[in-house]
Amino acid sequence: MILVLLPDTGYHPAELSVPCKALLDAGFELQFVTLSGKKSRADANLLDVKSCLLTRFFTGSSTDQRKHRELIKSDAFCNPKSITDTNLQNAQGIFIPGGFGKGMKAFIESADVWRLLADAFIKNLPVATVGQAVRVLTRVIDPRTGVPVIYDRKTTGLPKWFEHVAWMMTKKTLGDHFKMYPGYLEQEVRANLHHQRNFLSGSTSWIFALGHNSPCVIQDRQYLSARWTADCDRLSLKFIALLKNIPLSQPQPMMPQQVCLG
Repeated sequence: MILVLLPDTGYHPAELSVPCKALLDAGFELQFVTLSGKKSRADANLLDVKSCLLTRFFTGSSTDQRKHRELIKSDAFCNPKSITDTNLQNAQGIFIPGGFGKGMKAFIESADVWRLLADAFIKNLPVATVGQAVRVLTRVIDPRTGVPVIYDRKTTGLPKWFEHVAWMMTKKTLGDHFKMYPGYLEQEVRANLHHQRNFLSGSTSWIFALGHNSPCVIQDRQYLSARWTADCDRLSLKFIALLKNIPLSQPQPMMPQQVCLG
């Protein structure tokens, strides 16, 4: 069983549905978990590709949106457990999608979420994250060391330049919706790593960074991280391989401007 941790509101629909669909197709059972134990709701600003000011690379394609519509009708999604009633018994791994909706901040700052994730890292359980979900791991302290669980790991997450562009493009219509905290995710994550160079942001070129053929997914032991929606297909493959203990062949060499190997 894979635990899928969600805020009560505000998750990214494509960052949830793409990996979940892949996990279901691979034969895994999903247990959705929310703060309240009630059915989660996605960030409404990302549900309609046509109405969103950002490109489909950030909101998800029409196929991604279809996967989401199907997923939220499932019995598992409609009957989540609360985080306080959740433990790691029978859990094979944990998946956490990102998001910018209002409820995401409460999720990131939840001590109950921190408790569960700290236990997962202690037990060396596979944990996969996307985008803003990486931010929560800067708050999860390993009781054995007193530092964040990702302190000595390589990771990626939503890069500063992309988060800034998303905010600038939408602030006239959505205000600070895409500016969840004063500081950018990349800044917070770097500040909580033993070596700042362990944050790998991928290419800074729009052409290559946003393409689905140039994913940036980082694996460090049992921990996987991805930047955004465009990386979710690759993240799904690597997570399933990790869960099944299957070696994943190295990807083909990338273009010179692509600096983040999947």
